[in-house]
Amino acid sequence: MSSTESIRKDLDGIKTKIKYKEANDSTDSANDLKNKDIIDSEGNLKMNNFGSFISCKHGLPNNNDLRKLLKNHPNKFTSKYFYDTEKCDFSFNDSFFGEEDFNNDYMFLGLNVAARGDDKKDDGGVKTKAYTLAGWKNFHDMNPKTRTNTCKLFMQLNNDRFKGCYITDLIKYKVDSNADHLSRDLFLASNNKCSFLYNSNDIYKVSNNKDIATVGDKRIELYKEWYKKDSEDKIRKDIHNNNSIFDKSVQIFIEECNIIQPKHLVAFGGDVYRALKRFKETKAVKSSNASNVNIGKLIDNAIWLDHYSGYSKNFIKWFEEQPNEHIPDYVQKLNS
Repeated sequence: MSSTESIRKDLDGIKTKIKYKEANDSTDSANDLKNKDIIDSEGNLKMNNFGSFISCKHGLPNNNDLRKLLKNHPNKFTSKYFYDTEKCDFSFNDSFFGEEDFNNDYMFLGLNVAARGDDKKDDGGVKTKAYTLAGWKNFHDMNPKTRTNTCKLFMQLNNDRFKGCYITDLIKYKVDSNADHLSRDLFLASNNKCSFLYNSNDIYKVSNNKDIATVGDKRIELYKEWYKKDSEDKIRKDIHNNNSIFDKSVQIFIEECNIIQPKHLVAFGGDVYRALKRFKETKAVKSSNASNVNIGKLIDNAIWLDHYSGYSKNFIKWFEEQPNEHIPDYVQKLNS
């Protein structure tokens, strides 16, 4: 059994090949980023910018106490109550890493980060624009404007069996709060003939007059419909960048699975579940099954949960309908 510290080192040792776009070109800026453990010696973002663990500084009361609260004081069952009165702090617990055994029972998957950065600088003078998750902060958002979803995530996973498990996004370094747009731009929908599984020169269709359209042609055509104000040069660049992000995300996912060796994959929402199926079709995942983890089988048996952003701010409905230890069907599914 691996320790939490060894898992941290192995994850941060992954060569993501994703550059930090907002970093200045100056040597001082690069050194600052290295010293703050944001990038590696080659300028690639480290995995602590993308993944995290189900561990926080001060979590929710246990589910029995939550049920009592709901029964006796339903008006208090809000994120504001949990933050203000229960003093919940879902920030990542920096003391998580040590010699304790790592919990690899489940690996939780979101689609992509929905965080929005700003132009401020942190205490060390490093710009935080657009990406502010270094130090395993993903899924631990405590911004007063957006922390409701963080509370709902930890309510959804308020069970000892999930504590310490790894959680990450399938698509790395792609900031978008609209999952539909991301799935569209990366052609993640099932049976999409423009998928990045295909080469741009592959034939998309042959029309009646024998004109040949390639997959690359069709991608450009679709992007022109979606982004009417963009030039063709920008569209071509965006498609190239999105293809690159898809390929890198698949490779990183494989390395994450090989390090975590999860017993179950858990997908938050249909977009993630469908993207997982798309990942399985890649040559990289198919060829990885000879390694220490059968990723294809993990994907086949992946568990689909409703995304924790659902139900808006209706905490009572969320708590009553979403998985917790008191929902037998969910427990049975996770134990199967």
